[in-house]
Amino acid sequence: MRHNYCLDEREYSARIEQALILTALRVPLKGSHETLRVYTPSGRATECFVTSTAAHQLGIVHKTSDALVVLPSREIVVQRRSASDTVFPRGIGLSAGGHMGINEDPSQTLQREMEEELALVIKDRRRFVPLSSPVTGFSLYCLSAVYRNGQRAAHFVKHARTEALRLVTGAANVPEELIERLSAWADQCPWKSPPTECGGWILDGAHFNQEWTHYYIVPITQGEYETIRTCPREVSELLCVSLSELRTVASDPFGLATDSLVNLKANGAFEKLEAMLERLEWG
Repeated sequence: MRHNYCLDEREYSARIEQALILTALRVPLKGSHETLRVYTPSGRATECFVTSTAAHQLGIVHKTSDALVVLPSREIVVQRRSASDTVFPRGIGLSAGGHMGINEDPSQTLQREMEEELALVIKDRRRFVPLSSPVTGFSLYCLSAVYRNGQRAAHFVKHARTEALRLVTGAANVPEELIERLSAWADQCPWKSPPTECGGWILDGAHFNQEWTHYYIVPITQGEYETIRTCPREVSELLCVSLSELRTVASDPFGLATDSLVNLKANGAFEKLEAMLERLEWG
């Protein structure tokens, strides 16, 4: 199965050991402490469990589920994240999604996440149409770091191991020293920690994401759409976009697109998505 994770088995085992230690000690790192199952780079489940904070610090492979909610007009509902988001501030992401619980399958995760993020209760999981492989999903790799200086924010991202870290959004006067130090971090992550402060810019959040993501198309009625409620702390607004508009956003990975959206493009999923939307039916 195709992925772009670190392939060194010894290094990955060392990462898992360190993540297990952080999890056992419940080290007070910034982030969530929900428990995730550890997966191998090829997508095989293990019997190791770590916190999501440890997983995102050390690049431990885990699983997630993401929804592309579709209206009868064939428009796709997407989220614009809040400006205070520590991973993709103001980024355009998919409709809903999140980490797979240790006792869940991908569709159960999606069912829970849609209720938590959109207040949308889908009782019949047969309405979830798999876009990616129902066994593994698509592989995703992303490094992200957000720095703030007063009201200003700078967002750096790297969507593949082989590319350079880039400044996506932020003030033009970010010091060169910060860019150089962050580039060194990106090349040596996770063994090198990102700088916490440089030239008045303070680290707000750093995220090392390696996961297998399950994508589902979820057709809903206009009436269901009108019942959707989001958390303003996490989502600034919902947008309804055409497939063409979504493809345009995803094609500019150093603009507004979040990692889950860029990953659709990276896995060549838009052609399949277009064909599936044409055949989609509403019961």
